[in-house]
Parts: sequence; structure tokens; C-alpha cells
Amino acid sequence: MKYEWENNAGMFLEGESLELPVANYVAQNGWYWLGEGVDFFNVNFEKIFEGKKPGDEFLFRLTLIYSLDDEPENTQVLEYNVTALKGKYEHLLF
Repeated sequence: MKYEWENNAGMFLEGESLELPVANYVAQNGWYWLGEGVDFFNVNFEKIFEGKKPGDEFLFRLTLIYSLDDEPENTQVLEYNVTALKGKYEHLLF
């Protein structure tokens, strides 16, 4: 799981094996959704987007490369248009 925005890039996870609690997920159209109360980790976007001022707008790209059980590897690229807000950034739970 890596991210890119403007000329910045980094990794959230690399080469990790995670247990998906079977009792807490729902599969729908090839996507797996975690249920309430299941968090792998928190992301502090205030640290990642350091130096952004309120009102700044930019594209944020999240690339996920994963496989579930014996399934083939999947790559998903998610793009977000981000607007910085005064005082805080929302923290996403993955």
C-alpha cells in the first residue's frame, strides 16, 4: 500500500501479511469491506501533508497491491481530490 501526492510518495505497508477476520467482513462485487470495530491501522495525514495550508487542493493517489488467500494478485489505484482544512485532517482507518 503506497501513496503519492504532488512530488511526494511513501509506503503505508510493504510485504505484510494481514489476517482478515472472517466474521467481520462482507464481500460485494469483488470488494471486501470490514465491519464495525475492525481497524488495521490509523494514518496521521497531518504529518504526511505537512506544510499544506487551509484551502490548498491537490490529488492524492493510493495504490493497493494485494491477494486474498490463493487468489491472484490485484492492483487497485484510488484517487482522491483533497482540500486541506484549517486545524486538522481526517484520519482514515484501513
